[in-house]
Amino acid sequence: MYDISIDFKEKNNIYNKTKHSYLKNQLNDYVKNYSNKSIKQKREPIDRESIEALRSLGYIGTTNIEYKKEYGPDDDLKTLLPYHQGLMSSLKLFDEGKENEAIKELKLVIKNRKDFTTAYAFLANLYHETGKIQEAIDVLKNGIKHSPNNYELHSKLGIYYTESGQLDNAIEEINKAIKIIDFDPETWNYLGIAYWKIGNYEKALHAYNKALELDQNYPAALNNIGSLYLSTKQLNLAEQYFQKALSYDPDLASAYNGLGIVYQTQGKKQKAIEYWKKALEKNPHHLLALYNIAYALATSENKSEALPYLEKYLKIAPLDDPDREKVIWLIEAINK
Repeated sequence: MYDISIDFKEKNNIYNKTKHSYLKNQLNDYVKNYSNKSIKQKREPIDRESIEALRSLGYIGTTNIEYKKEYGPDDDLKTLLPYHQGLMSSLKLFDEGKENEAIKELKLVIKNRKDFTTAYAFLANLYHETGKIQEAIDVLKNGIKHSPNNYELHSKLGIYYTESGQLDNAIEEINKAIKIIDFDPETWNYLGIAYWKIGNYEKALHAYNKALELDQNYPAALNNIGSLYLSTKQLNLAEQYFQKALSYDPDLASAYNGLGIVYQTQGKKQKAIEYWKKALEKNPHHLLALYNIAYALATSENKSEALPYLEKYLKIAPLDDPDREKVIWLIEAINK
């Protein structure tokens, strides 16, 4: 036992060996008196807000968990401290707009400590934040080579595969993550998205419901179930889930967009337009809402009202967006 505030190199052991037997017996008494092997504890679900609050107070750690059978000097906090300082330095550089320097710093940490999984996660995040999704994926794959049982790396890789449309890979990686930790609602939600995108609605719904078992107030999962029911033309159920998602997150633009599609499908065009406008109030760059309201107005008597939405769509949509040509055609048709 050492007091590292005055003995950082741990040269002076302050543990009183004469108390060893007494402390050991006292600990055994505590274990005996306060443990009841006949009681099986059930893990209760905990919502995401509570998890984040507990994490911010230091009561729980991150999900970056990888258990080891043995720990040695390389795992000592003092050994890890310089690498942690490198992480903090890279984040500061990134916040200052020095992206390349931040990436260089993280690569140096990884070069010096190839099993420091947090560095891979940080570097992947930086690439992801700057739109370099494939670079983020490559970093995570490299990290998994050195730490094959790390939950966070598998989970992030599965999520990034989902976002990039590599759905078979996404499902494989997320299932690997869930075998390590099965109580993260976000991971279950992304598994549902991957299954939904390949048209396996049964498995998608199962995954979304698993997310809700862990966090019954999870707006993203509720919204995604709404989208699933919308895909299968179950409009009443879709409306219910979109509304429920908004009851927990009134700023969820995608839920407003989904309700707009429900009402448009039901022939309630004006109501649909109102909800698409709400979606754009919450997120002015929501491409689906922009396209939906623009198309609805372009095919109505007030075609000219569609122009601002169409022009904004072209301004912010990626150059490879599949709907760009259709939007250009609509603009030309209105201007004739």
